[in-house]
Amino acid sequence: MSVLTAQRQASSPVPVNYLHGVPVRPPGGAAHADATAPAALEHAVDAPGLVRVVIAGRLVGVVATTAPHARLAASQVAAAWTRHVDAGGAAVPDPQATPLATASAAAAGKGPPGDARTYVWPRDAETDAGAWVIARCHEHGLGIWTNGRHSHAMVQELGALLDLAPEQIQVWTTGEGRADVYDAAADAALLANAVKRPVRVMAGQADSRDHDPTLRMRARAGMSADGRLERYELEVDQSPWCRPSIARMLASGAQSPSWHTVPSTFPYDVAHGVVQADGAGAWGAAPGSAWQNAGLVFANESLVDELAHARGEDPVAFRLRHLGDPRAAALVRRVAEKAGWHSALAAHPNERVGRGFALSTMVDPRVLPPRRTWSAWVVEVGVDATGAVRTDRVVVGHESAELSTPPAASGHIEQDVQRELLRIQGTMAYDDWQRDTPAAGRSDLAPAPGVELVGSAGLAGPGEALAWDGSALLPAAAAVANAVFDATGVRLREPPFQAPGVRERLAQPGRRGQARMSRWLGGALVAGVAAVAAVMPWPRAIAPLSAPPVATLYSADTIERGRLIAAAGNCMVCHTGPDGVPNTGGRSLETPFGAIVTTNITPAPRTGIGLWSLAAFTRAMREGVGQDGRQLYPAFPYTSFAKMSDADVEALYAYLMSRPAVENDNLATTRLRFPFNVRPLMAGWNLLHLDRQRYEPDASRSPAWNRGKYLVDGVGHCGACHTPRSVLGAEKSGAGAYLAGARIDGWEAPALDGTSRAPLRWTQEDFFQYLRDGFSPRHGVAAGPMAPVVRNLAALSDYDIRAMATYLVSLDPAGATREASTALGASARGAVALLPGSPGERTFQGACASCHEPGQGPTLFGVKPSLAVNTSLHSDRPDNLVQVILHGIEDPAHVELGHMPAYRDSLTDGQIEDLAVYMRRRFAPERPAWADIAATVKALRTTH
Repeated sequence: MSVLTAQRQASSPVPVNYLHGVPVRPPGGAAHADATAPAALEHAVDAPGLVRVVIAGRLVGVVATTAPHARLAASQVAAAWTRHVDAGGAAVPDPQATPLATASAAAAGKGPPGDARTYVWPRDAETDAGAWVIARCHEHGLGIWTNGRHSHAMVQELGALLDLAPEQIQVWTTGEGRADVYDAAADAALLANAVKRPVRVMAGQADSRDHDPTLRMRARAGMSADGRLERYELEVDQSPWCRPSIARMLASGAQSPSWHTVPSTFPYDVAHGVVQADGAGAWGAAPGSAWQNAGLVFANESLVDELAHARGEDPVAFRLRHLGDPRAAALVRRVAEKAGWHSALAAHPNERVGRGFALSTMVDPRVLPPRRTWSAWVVEVGVDATGAVRTDRVVVGHESAELSTPPAASGHIEQDVQRELLRIQGTMAYDDWQRDTPAAGRSDLAPAPGVELVGSAGLAGPGEALAWDGSALLPAAAAVANAVFDATGVRLREPPFQAPGVRERLAQPGRRGQARMSRWLGGALVAGVAAVAAVMPWPRAIAPLSAPPVATLYSADTIERGRLIAAAGNCMVCHTGPDGVPNTGGRSLETPFGAIVTTNITPAPRTGIGLWSLAAFTRAMREGVGQDGRQLYPAFPYTSFAKMSDADVEALYAYLMSRPAVENDNLATTRLRFPFNVRPLMAGWNLLHLDRQRYEPDASRSPAWNRGKYLVDGVGHCGACHTPRSVLGAEKSGAGAYLAGARIDGWEAPALDGTSRAPLRWTQEDFFQYLRDGFSPRHGVAAGPMAPVVRNLAALSDYDIRAMATYLVSLDPAGATREASTALGASARGAVALLPGSPGERTFQGACASCHEPGQGPTLFGVKPSLAVNTSLHSDRPDNLVQVILHGIEDPAHVELGHMPAYRDSLTDGQIEDLAVYMRRRFAPERPAWADIAATVKALRTTH
């Protein structure tokens, strides 16, 4: 039994008192391992929870007490990776800067004739998501705990990194097999060895200063005079899996071995072959990670298909001519025969149809002995006039040379195949939810294709087992791309195949959709509509259920999806009253028209929504009408929820009905001014301001952008606070109004559209850090009503938070040219030069300087945000600054951020006014002085 097998059978509890680590990569990553001097910090890192900044050669890593602290510290690291120079003082050439063609030619001699084709393989968001490693160094060796895939090669690498024998390394896995954790394990081991405590590292979350999340491959082939494939050349711009870990290459300068051979993913006979990676090393006979292997197969099989079509030769016949492996050739023939390769495809009205083939072979060294597998795919597609690609039929052949390949039932295989097709074609749908990772993908295209399976003995029928592993999915992308080319003549060299711009390339000229007619009515109609609404009957009641839905009505997955939707929509924040019992209502929401009291949304039959049917709940979410037919007030943001998909509304209903039922009498909303205290008039308000249109994705934008807009405009209802309101309380819709900032409940919700007064523009990373952790070093801490929003968003995946950041940053397209330079230096200017000895300065030194004055001691707990970049100090109004001084931050978005004390009982109105004047002049000297601060302090102290 091998060492690795024994380790996999062992069990050990995961350490609980571990630290969190984030590696910081130099520009170029491992390619700089032999061309840079050891790293050096340009300045000290002063971040909360920081345990140590580890420097080992060219590797830099931070270790902190929590994951948010580690990410924050990594973002503050400013390291210098100095270039080596030769004896003459000239810089050593950067291997990253060496053109691929030049590097390849140097390795292979004269390249093959013909133009190179470039293929791009995007990094799948699921590749590393959720995979973690915990490393603990002890006197007897190293312990590794992980939920990811690992290998014998990983154990060997960890031994080389820490000078340990394989038997000194123990690996325990949860069996989830989320991702290859080869590099993450090395990072965790090195950091744990440095701090002598267990360290947890998330796979794929290194702070890379110029990371390109794609695999770019340039493929060229040369043909002999008699039509044989004579030379194949593949140049790849990322390091392979079969190499030293990035940690070892950076820490010790270890180099990738260089093999000038065709990779195992290329199954065809060729006289000469070169694979060049990063200008420093090359792929050899061992495969890379699943992600890299899929990219290699996509490039290989796309190029081979292009060569066959260029010669006017049948793509399957071309491949068979170059297959010396009899087992592979037999599989190709069986799959082609099953698929009816030479038969004509049935024509579809207004569609073009095509058929594509792809093959892969793989040697997997991660098991002992190494195992070879073969996979062949035939895919049939239809492409309609809009460029939408529909997969009609898939024939998959797969077999293994080793009996150790686990068999799988055909139903499980079909799910894998369909999931892979959705991933490479449609990517994530705008309303897909998952706890840790984005959904594999859901297409708006038609029903899943039929999947037919072919094994070594022919067709594997329903219920029969077929040798199966992840390598069977490798030909999928190339087969679809080849089929699309067969149908349209358009060669797709980068998935996903329904990405922005791709459908336009595939589309035929067709009818343009007519522009929607505007739904907004002029303000002059308000009185007439209100008068009509006043005499209109209320909407009908929807009959209540006889009893609340049973707990087993909805699946656990649907309820979990609903939980995430409720978190994104911050339902509990508004529907939890002073007693703190979740969702039982009773909170008073202040509006310009009076106070609205929230209601009980637990499944209590008498006072809650326990007897509401799904139809009644959906009407309330979309139309603002309760189960009894009464109009709801738009403080309940149904104008935003109307954009939610049917599936999300139903999932939210399922989740709320699964919560504990708590009877709590609803308090009446009675303190509203006329005409808002007349509920029937809200029907007229809805006619003017309610758009019931579901969210429709923008095909010209990325899936992440669409996901972000759906979250921001729909379930997240950001506009409810950040868009100014009209005199009738509706979100303004005119030019420059959307997310342009507003005042709510005594706070200013700043603009999100690029017109914010923030001295530094909001970048995508700023938005991500602020929404994920409640703090951005360039903007400050989430306070007031925003803190509970961030707490709820903690339930969402990183993908969702990044999607929101992707959308929000797109609202400021000119932001890159708007970066201010004065704010960063403002905090360094002395207050004495501005207001020497003023009362405001004395108050600041006594109450604020210990946390907010640069150089005032170490960070012991929480963050020390810079006031020079604080948006509140640069705003047109002092409201937010005064609110924070009065009420502090007693309930931060995350406890790790630390608390700020409230000064409402220790500072007078006059002292707060002096302090605000001083802070404005010191930290925002380019902004005009605030007017009438005293009135603002008095109003906010008494009413909020």
